Amino acid sequence: VRDEHENNGRACRVWTSMLHAAFPELVSMNVIRLLTYLTVVTWRWRRSERRCFQFIEFFCGEGNLSKALLRKNRRGLPLDIRLNLAHNFLTSNGIRFAILALMTSAENALIWFGTPCSSWSIICMVWSRRYEENFFLGNEQFEFVRIGNRLMDFTAMIYLLAFAVSNFVVLEQPRDSVLPKCTSMKLVLNFSCSGCIQTYGAAFGAGSLKPWQLWSNNPRIMVLERRRPDVATSSLMTHSESGNFSGNRDLIRSSEIYPPGFGLAVANMVETST
Repeated sequence: VRDEHENNGRACRVWTSMLHAAFPELVSMNVIRLLTYLTVVTWRWRRSERRCFQFIEFFCGEGNLSKALLRKNRRGLPLDIRLNLAHNFLTSNGIRFAILALMTSAENALIWFGTPCSSWSIICMVWSRRYEENFFLGNEQFEFVRIGNRLMDFTAMIYLLAFAVSNFVVLEQPRDSVLPKCTSMKLVLNFSCSGCIQTYGAAFGAGSLKPWQLWSNNPRIMVLERRRPDVATSSLMTHSESGNFSGNRDLIRSSEIYPPGFGLAVANMVETST
């Protein structure tokens, strides 16, 4: 109901298209029946005593978080298109792969989203045009904006499904990202009673300050909260006299990699929450 009134039915419309493309054998079902069916099958599979994933990291990049969890003997799955083309969540096969992976997760498994933020950051605002007036969907004449929106829709849908099957779900974004404000994502975060904490990559050994917002349906996420560290770090952005932002491309790319200290903190959080 809220999706229809506050989001012009976007989530139901887009998710239906995604799910029908990924599961053509289920095209007779609407989105509510589809999500319910996938949830019920997940719980049935869990009762079959098969070995299930204890974590899944979507958009894992270099995989430092997954590596830390694996060192703690957690069974898991790092997913990123740079690792395997099958992990392309812009395609129906990639979406099917992601959902089937989630359906083989254990109860309380960590489901982590490091959804690409390039089109959602303030650095790109002059091009993306993501404002409250357009529900932060931006100027879809640009391909990078359309891709960003597609990955937001994917993240929102999988986040909701992970919540429905009792997983520990986390969305990580830079502090200036407006992705959590996009209506489809915002409604999912609200429905799942997810809260947000602020933390800093520099507090875990990153070379830049890297302020993050971490959203989760599990209050255990609060153990990752940190105050702004009083350390000298390199700036990812410069602010010109004209008011425009520009980014240091090399530093921005390196800042996308979680420092090992952060991976260890996440692994310890998961270990103490089970």
